[in-house]
Amino acid sequence: MEAQVERILRSDTFRNSESLRRLLRYLADKTATGEAYQLKEYAIGLDAFGKSPSYDPRQDSIVRLQVGRLRQRLNDYYSSEGKDDPVLIDLPKGHYRLNVEQRISLIEAQPDALSIMKPHQSMLFWRQLAIGLALALLTVGAVVIYQATKTVSAAGDTRLRSLWTPELETLWGPFLAPKRPLIVSAGSPMFVRMGRTLVRDLSLNRWEDVPKSHSITATRAALDHIDIFPDYHYAPFGE
Repeated sequence: MEAQVERILRSDTFRNSESLRRLLRYLADKTATGEAYQLKEYAIGLDAFGKSPSYDPRQDSIVRLQVGRLRQRLNDYYSSEGKDDPVLIDLPKGHYRLNVEQRISLIEAQPDALSIMKPHQSMLFWRQLAIGLALALLTVGAVVIYQATKTVSAAGDTRLRSLWTPELETLWGPFLAPKRPLIVSAGSPMFVRMGRTLVRDLSLNRWEDVPKSHSITATRAALDHIDIFPDYHYAPFGE
């Protein structure tokens, strides 16, 4: 976590906000030592913002304001400079303990090729890859079963022949028929990404219809009108 915090503090997103830099470092230290669970607004005001012992959180809302700004600034950072960082750090609402998650790289062997892709190019790449893998698996499965049936027929093994049930014939018959076209249909539902949150409105499948969705509008308002963009990676391609 320490290396990621330093990376965030050096970023352009945080460079010109000394108060947020100080607050992030303070909360990171408290999270690392396990003290963040017991943190109170009063203690943060004294330690992170240099308030006097007479400081009253009920009269002075600096901690609440700065914590909210820090939460939003972290979202801004991970939506831009930190979109490819290996570690995710956020500040859940109602807590002073930082949440730290390790990002899992899907393809570590080709980071340069993926990093230069624009968002829509990357999305298209993953969709084409998923469809290609699905076709390959179907082809391999069909060939294996077809070869198995040929072996059974040649050997006259009644035990293995009995495994080819009417249900299997119904399932695989269309794939094995030599003169019938093969059509593979893969669903691609559109999700709306808001920072690290994915929202799915079942009535929407076109990005231009998103502004008409009351559920999307309400969710975005609850997240301080965060930037949104389409995402097709959740399912089924993500699986």
